[in-house]
Amino acid sequence: MNRYAFRALAVSGRLVRGQEQARDVAELTQRLAARQHELLDARLITTISWSLGGDPQRHWQQWCQHMLWLHQAGVPLPVSLQNLADGQGPVAAIAQRRLDALNAGTPLPQLLDDEKNLSSPLRALWQAGCMGDMTQAWHGMHERLLWEISQKQHMRRRLAYPIFLIGLFFCVMLFLWSQVVPQVAGFIEQQGQVPPLATRALVWAGQAMPLLLALVGGGAVVLAAALMAAHHFFQQQVQNFFWTIPVWGRMARHQAWAECLMSLAQLHTHGTDLPQCLAHVVAETRHKGLQEQLMQAEAALRAGQPVDIAVGHYLQLPPLMQQMLSAGVAGNRLPAALQQMADYADGAAKETSERLLRIMEPALTLVVGGVMIWLVAAIIMPLYDQMGALV
Repeated sequence: MNRYAFRALAVSGRLVRGQEQARDVAELTQRLAARQHELLDARLITTISWSLGGDPQRHWQQWCQHMLWLHQAGVPLPVSLQNLADGQGPVAAIAQRRLDALNAGTPLPQLLDDEKNLSSPLRALWQAGCMGDMTQAWHGMHERLLWEISQKQHMRRRLAYPIFLIGLFFCVMLFLWSQVVPQVAGFIEQQGQVPPLATRALVWAGQAMPLLLALVGGGAVVLAAALMAAHHFFQQQVQNFFWTIPVWGRMARHQAWAECLMSLAQLHTHGTDLPQCLAHVVAETRHKGLQEQLMQAEAALRAGQPVDIAVGHYLQLPPLMQQMLSAGVAGNRLPAALQQMADYADGAAKETSERLLRIMEPALTLVVGGVMIWLVAAIIMPLYDQMGALV
């Protein structure tokens, strides 16, 4: 299936721009004719250009926001989708796909089932809204997507400085090894002297760089293949091993708990019973061990065990979170307690990630500082000595 950017003429004479999936231009013309649009021109969008179109979650968040505004204004769903589809960009493409599915007879609760960019809890929120309050469903989906986007943005902001420092370090080192160091070593040899040991070591490192890069690249490929094979055949054991790493494991556990508890809180708030909420969370979770714990908690709930015992015990929550869960069950405020637990786990995950990065940044600074001292001893000092001798 190809994706085309098109311009079309509506019956009212208005120019319409947008994007549409079709096998060829003929099928695109038929699709537009069904909406009473006359195709003017079409351009095939390649896979690369479409993949660089931005974050799908951001597009879905914008779509939910527009749909929430239109729904609160009393605009019917088909009219809202048509209004957004008449625009251009990724949001218009999302609206057009949903409008085509709606016109093809897809039942309203199943309208988002074929969207791979939406997690199972988001689709469950949509289904709950179709059976109840649609405004609450749009609001819940919008808030959930904003939370997912904020998680990614937090990690990007925290990793920006270490990645920039590492990239700048390697660029400077490659430039010095390829351009500066050979000329400095040649200049010293022309003066009839032997270069210092630090300079000779730097020259040898530069000469061995192609071999080192080949070895590092080959080792990285072999290591990646081994990790992929281990993850395929021993997925649960590999994931459990990463969870036992002191700082990283704590961050990963709290992040997984935050995602699960956020989904449980939102779904339970919208009227979904807790065992069914756990079933949706199982479909979302990628950690095999956590999936088993969630399924055990679901089975325990269906067997009649209390919520705090089933969820708290099988998910192996920390004592503080178990106390929050027990207090929520006792006070008949389980959705609020689940939301508070999700906020606590999210804050703990962010705090741990910041601690991990606070450990990495001084280590990187020490490494870069040590290399800079080496460069000064290998380049600046020999040149200074030679210039003093010439004077």
